[in-house]
Amino acid sequence: MAPAHDPPHSERVRLVIALTEANSRHLSGQNRRFGLELVIARVLEDAEQADAPAGPAEQLAMLREDLAAAEAALVLIEEEQIELYAALDALDGALDGALDAPGE
Repeated sequence: MAPAHDPPHSERVRLVIALTEANSRHLSGQNRRFGLELVIARVLEDAEQADAPAGPAEQLAMLREDLAAAEAALVLIEEEQIELYAALDALDGALDGALDAPGE
């Protein structure tokens, strides 16, 4: 019977929880990016209309800044995901090796 607190498995659970949280933040970030892209497209579409008020440039600049920030945040989350997956793979490899070790 396994001990109640098995450090390698506890670490694995911690990594899986961290990955789940990172994946959730990534999905939220993607939703934000897609939403901003839609708003930008709408502003551009509205600006093409003959009776549209002049000067959406300032609004577009702010939206594009927000979009750049959202994309930068996604890059950071993706880097975190890569690190977490690598750590999980390494831990799983270590656990597999410990299970395969003779005499244990």
